[in-house]
Amino acid sequence: MILAEIAQTIKQKYPQATNYKNREYLMHVPLTKEVYISINFKRYPRTPNVKLVKDNGKTFKLGTILSHLRDWNDKEPFAVVDVINEIFLVIESILNRVIPFTESCFNGLVEMSKKYHPQKVQGLLSVDKGKVSELIIPAIKCAEPGNRINYVNFQSMCSLPFDFSYEGTFISRPDGDLERNEVFNAVMRKRRFTMLLAHPYDKPENVKLYDRDGNELKYVVYSD
Repeated sequence: MILAEIAQTIKQKYPQATNYKNREYLMHVPLTKEVYISINFKRYPRTPNVKLVKDNGKTFKLGTILSHLRDWNDKEPFAVVDVINEIFLVIESILNRVIPFTESCFNGLVEMSKKYHPQKVQGLLSVDKGKVSELIIPAIKCAEPGNRINYVNFQSMCSLPFDFSYEGTFISRPDGDLERNEVFNAVMRKRRFTMLLAHPYDKPENVKLYDRDGNELKYVVYSD
């Protein structure tokens, strides 16, 4: 019965969704004209099998892309419809070149930059459920020699745990300068996006985001 309920919930949120070969646990949800989401939740509460499928039959698995799938717990499973919601959010952000933030994270970046001004704050931005949700400041051994904390330059001795959610880099600019330089360009290429926040920190025009190729990105803030 639970499989039918899951299918019904998906169809309520995405009326264009269809059951493939009349199997209630195998659904196709159109994403674009050429691509649809294939989701198989036959083994729920175990992790559903989710992939993108093109009209030509090519597939793309999403196990490492979606935080819902990376963090799946069979004992406390997420709603399957939330997995689909994350796919739409991720694809929409890519197509529109937008980086989504939770309100608490974005405001936290502003407040932290204010708190440690005129020191620089630098760290990694963690993406959860399709939105930037946390700033990760590396351990003290990662700091530049002579600085105690929060002025982090990712030295060669710095060893951070590998985590697929660490998609972005955050850098505050206490001097108010939003210009790129060679050091910034080197940092920028390491992750999917980089955010600059210049003093005064609470002005929208003092926020800049770039992809790893140096192209400017937009951002949007979602209520928690």
